[in-house]
Amino acid sequence: MKTHASFLTVAIAFVLVVTGYEVAVNGRAIGASLVPFVTTACSSTGPCIGGANSSSGAGVSASSANGRGLYAMTKHVSTTAAMATYGVLGQDASGSGSFNSGVEGLSVRGTGVNGVSTSGLGVNGVSTNNIAVNGTSTNYTAINGTSTHGAGVIGSGSYGMEAFGSAGGGIYTSTSGGNAITATTYGTSVWALVAQSSNGSGVQVTGGSRGIDSTGGYIGVVGRSPQFPFAAADSNGNIVFYVDTSGNLYTKGTVSSASAIRNAVTSYARTTAPAIEDTGTAHLAYGVATVHLSPSFAREIDPRYGYQVFLTPGGDTRGLYVVGKYARGFTVREVQGGRGSFNFDYHVYAHTQAPEVRQPVQSLPLPTRVQAPPEQGRP
Repeated sequence: MKTHASFLTVAIAFVLVVTGYEVAVNGRAIGASLVPFVTTACSSTGPCIGGANSSSGAGVSASSANGRGLYAMTKHVSTTAAMATYGVLGQDASGSGSFNSGVEGLSVRGTGVNGVSTSGLGVNGVSTNNIAVNGTSTNYTAINGTSTHGAGVIGSGSYGMEAFGSAGGGIYTSTSGGNAITATTYGTSVWALVAQSSNGSGVQVTGGSRGIDSTGGYIGVVGRSPQFPFAAADSNGNIVFYVDTSGNLYTKGTVSSASAIRNAVTSYARTTAPAIEDTGTAHLAYGVATVHLSPSFAREIDPRYGYQVFLTPGGDTRGLYVVGKYARGFTVREVQGGRGSFNFDYHVYAHTQAPEVRQPVQSLPLPTRVQAPPEQGRP
């Protein structure tokens, strides 16, 4: 008789658990360990199933040994942005504070949040007054965008894209067929792309044709750094061109300019000190002429060194010479008291107002190679 009573007790407990009740058998609750498979269907503007927790625990908890912990789907046909719905909606409804998140994704060795789409956006972030999408990483990439034909990452707005890196690259994206990064802003005084790194690269770009193609209404590219705001490297990562914070330009090659018409003429510039030059044609009247320098050119001349003038007469004469040089110009006369009247060409060479002592290129603490992001863990 005792055996039959125990069997009846277990049977009743099983029925109660299946119907959603928790009972105690021999002083132990069994409802928490025996959870039935339940599918709930409803027709309501509110949730079919909800979880409310008045303490610090989770409202709803879902886990799976080999599959998805939580699966949510919407079948709504949204024809406009105002009618859009979501498979998962995470909302922070706190009345104060700014550190909560609507959705949090955590992973020990994989991806915290993964967004996949066959035709639309894999991940879309929208914010009215703050950052739409924020990525933080301790030892690896915070945000990684990969595309086979389209854009890896698209940013638009006041700051199309903003990324910070403490030891690595601020932004790393890759694509095989489209733009790795497309950043667009329609304001007149805002940035389409802002990338900052304290020890690594703000932006590292490698392209089969163009590394960077930037268009700005006022400035195309702005580089900020406490040492070298701009540096260029070859395909092997060797630095070949850079600019320091004083505006000094250093290059391992020659500085040349080619004619825009048929590329017929190439000129080269090599000087031992910062210098500017000006050329022109003036008229000698009765053996004398005064040449006035343009105000902008005169302001750039370093008064410690002055300037040199080279003259080429355009008429029959025994020669011309410079009588005096002044801050705003110089005076020319014909030799031996000549009284000729004709045109002559002049060339002015002057040192610019720059620091007298310069740091040699060899002693600059500039890395010889640009380090690429690690391959391990890259999708």
